[in-house]
Amino acid sequence: MLGIRKEDIRRFGLTSEEIAREMASGALRASQARLAISNIGVAGPDDASDGTKSGTVYFAWIYLTEEQYIIRTATSRFSGDRAAKGAAKAAQGARRRISCDLSGAR
Repeated sequence: MLGIRKEDIRRFGLTSEEIAREMASGALRASQARLAISNIGVAGPDDASDGTKSGTVYFAWIYLTEEQYIIRTATSRFSGDRAAKGAAKAAQGARRRISCDLSGAR
């Protein structure tokens, strides 16, 4: 459904900003939505086999304006135990960034 290319996973690693970007783009292509959001990361407790540190979360969001697609990415690193790195904390950070982006704030 998302259309992530195997060669990109090999090149960038599964937990990467590039793969988050492909996930968001694929989700938008596969739907009639005007906005798609993705995140991928390493909750831990151990680092990923590709060297990505535990607590690293990659975000991507893509939206359609009247004229073009706009895609943005961000990387966050959270500390604490696995629960502290959960989806609620990650979603909160992404929501702030997306709100700023969509409102035109820089």
